[in-house]
Amino acid sequence: MFKKNFISIISILYFVVLFYLLFLSGYRQSVQGTLDYNLVPFRSISRDFNAIDSIHIGLLTNNLVGNILAFIPFGFLAPLLWRKIHNWVRLFLFSFLITFLIEVLQLLFRIGSFDVDDMILNVLGSLFGFFLKGWLSFRNKD
Repeated sequence: MFKKNFISIISILYFVVLFYLLFLSGYRQSVQGTLDYNLVPFRSISRDFNAIDSIHIGLLTNNLVGNILAFIPFGFLAPLLWRKIHNWVRLFLFSFLITFLIEVLQLLFRIGSFDVDDMILNVLGSLFGFFLKGWLSFRNKD
């Protein structure tokens, strides 16, 4: 019972922080005028790598590392919260749907932009969290 309550509390805290970071935090810019979107995989990622210098290293870190790190807990918690997410394929599909929804909401509410690269990085973070959970579970059995 304690373990289930602990996981529930951690999950609620995580989702509140994630919601804040994705929709309310100060670094999110409100988009005026035309809708901003990227539908070409790896366009934003390659642009960020090509612009690496001392000025842009923070942006690169925030975008690449931040998007991955933000979803590691999602991949770790999802199988604990939802029994149907018991393999990496289901987590991949669920993460893809959730990140697609997030990107669409950001586009509709004009908070940031719709970027397929964010989806790629978020799903990678989820998968990393899922495999980390599996590795830790396997390791604790020994």
